[in-house]
Amino acid sequence: MLGEIVLTVVPQSPTYLSKLVQTHAPHRALDSSDAPLLVVPRIHTKLASRTFSVAAPSTWNSLPADIRLCENILTFKCHLNTHLFKLSPPVLHQALLYLWT
Repeated sequence: MLGEIVLTVVPQSPTYLSKLVQTHAPHRALDSSDAPLLVVPRIHTKLASRTFSVAAPSTWNSLPADIRLCENILTFKCHLNTHLFKLSPPVLHQALLYLWT
């Protein structure tokens, strides 16, 4: 899913994905506003929380700012892989390597 989220944030993303998410524009300039955030729509059911338009912004916003600020897809993958390795138990490392190669 993170691949699809990245596609919605970059300028040359498919319009059908870009229409599902909106970038957050803070009212005041904050230090944290340098890293792009996405608007998470309000939901009323658990089923709605699983839709791309809700799950994608939630997942994207949960990433550290240095990952969200990556300027190209290769740097993004490298930083994301490092981040996921830190979070996951060693048993999952091989599965993560398989997913990104």
